[in-house]
Amino acid sequence: MVTAEFSEFSFGYALTDSLIQALKSPLGVAPVFPSLQQEGSAGGGYDVHLPAIPFPLFLQFKIPQVLSRQSTLCPPDYWPPYYRMPLRTQKPNQHQLLLDLCAAQPSAMVLYASPLFHKVRDLDNHYLSKSVHQNTAFIEPSRIGKLDDKAHHVSYKPGAATYWRHSEPTAIETGLNL
Repeated sequence: MVTAEFSEFSFGYALTDSLIQALKSPLGVAPVFPSLQQEGSAGGGYDVHLPAIPFPLFLQFKIPQVLSRQSTLCPPDYWPPYYRMPLRTQKPNQHQLLLDLCAAQPSAMVLYASPLFHKVRDLDNHYLSKSVHQNTAFIEPSRIGKLDDKAHHVSYKPGAATYWRHSEPTAIETGLNL
């Protein structure tokens, strides 16, 4: 299985810059990138907090695995290549931390953010055109729901109307564009 050709940090920086340009609203203060200790503690789970006005935005960046073969785990109506975003449910349970953040900050947007591309040339092109946010899958943790501590992931594909939560296949509406 292949992963993206770029790091989570490179994607996160490019996405943050793209969103700041696209928001066209004041942030109020600088973006907050928590330490690894803060990210894994209560009130954390996110990679960046954009204190945008009128609502704050919390993002957890995810670098996908690229699936290039058909398998029995392939979601309905998907064909390779498509992407798989692993969810962290072991301690510190990042997914639960994000669900807790959603509950504690009901006016905020709390989202997983994973690219709809995996090549460096695409990251570069989207970065230069300030369109990284338009080429990103945004998924609300609440749409994924509560999870046990087993392995889980979300499968997604550019242009798909439905993403899929696994280990037990569950459809997730995409419906969110920033």
